[in-house]
Amino acid sequence: MKIGVMLVFCFILMTFVLLKTINEKSIAYKSKMYFIISICFALIMLVTDGFSILFKDGTIKTTVPVNYFVQITYFISASICCYFDFLLIDSLGGIELVKEKKLKLILSIPLYFYGIIVFTSIWTGWLFTINPETNEYVRGPVNFFQFIFCYGYIFAALIISLVKYLKGSLDPNRDTYFTNLLFCIIPTFGGIFQFAISVAFNVELPLISAGLALSTVIIFVEMIQNQVSIDSLTGLFSRKAFYKYLYNINKSGVTHLYVYMIDLDKFKNINDSYGHLEGDHALVLFAQALKNHTRKGRGIAARIGGDEFAIVVELANNSPLDYLNAFKEELANVVDDAKIDYKIEASIGFAELNEKDTIKELIQRADDEMYKEKLQK
Repeated sequence: MKIGVMLVFCFILMTFVLLKTINEKSIAYKSKMYFIISICFALIMLVTDGFSILFKDGTIKTTVPVNYFVQITYFISASICCYFDFLLIDSLGGIELVKEKKLKLILSIPLYFYGIIVFTSIWTGWLFTINPETNEYVRGPVNFFQFIFCYGYIFAALIISLVKYLKGSLDPNRDTYFTNLLFCIIPTFGGIFQFAISVAFNVELPLISAGLALSTVIIFVEMIQNQVSIDSLTGLFSRKAFYKYLYNINKSGVTHLYVYMIDLDKFKNINDSYGHLEGDHALVLFAQALKNHTRKGRGIAARIGGDEFAIVVELANNSPLDYLNAFKEELANVVDDAKIDYKIEASIGFAELNEKDTIKELIQRADDEMYKEKLQK
């Protein structure tokens, strides 16, 4: 009875988070979709996990085919849930490592292999089997595969979060990376303890479900808070995160620190001629060029507001003009690939932080240089 109450509570909690996520407009689209898919499969996993426990303790009587269906659904939904958890964790914060669709497809290959093992277990009993006489779930010789294929994605997400956290001492999203670590750790330990208790005492406790429910709430709260530092349209850092990063890196005593202030040219003409949706598309394309460039040359890019952007970067081994020209080449490549009917150009000014500079003075000098270039066009 207590287990049933726990499962119902977890189900209600996760359903509530799912509905709130669907209706939340501020969460970045990609992260939102990953999270929604993850919760949906986590709910399926939770329900089937509950039925499995109720079958085992005799609370619910069922047939062997139904038991097989429940177990297969549980294993498949768990693996898909973990895969989208991995994509979700990677998408949160300023650095996304898995972007290309081809790479995502390659990383999903273990799911198909695992699915074959799950389905064929009906005949092979590799992963599990159902005793035809007692209708009891029995672990197969390779039952541990579920931890390799499912928790492998969670472990990979944990490593990614840990690396980002350790490297990003000045990253405005460092708190997000720490939360991502918790998101990975909580259900992982829940699964380990559930498996250990089941083997040692032959008692099934829905600790995975409890861990999933708790971590789902944690990551939802983090995504809401994360919108303060991430621009929802472009995925770049927000104005607030930009200033936070700039102040933090200035306090670290870094040298050769440059700020680039950027303003799109004739952006109003794009909106007037092609509509605001295409204007948003132009902003996203420009942001993509900024992301590509800062990923190659370090630094961070931010959307200050409207069609205004900024870059903060340390250029100890590169000239500011070379860095600027490299960005213009990146922008040209992104625009060419997009095959749009208009140009996306920008006026850009930069300034180096001097010892006597305040942050405000640094930004103002870069801003002045940007406007000088704009007046010349």
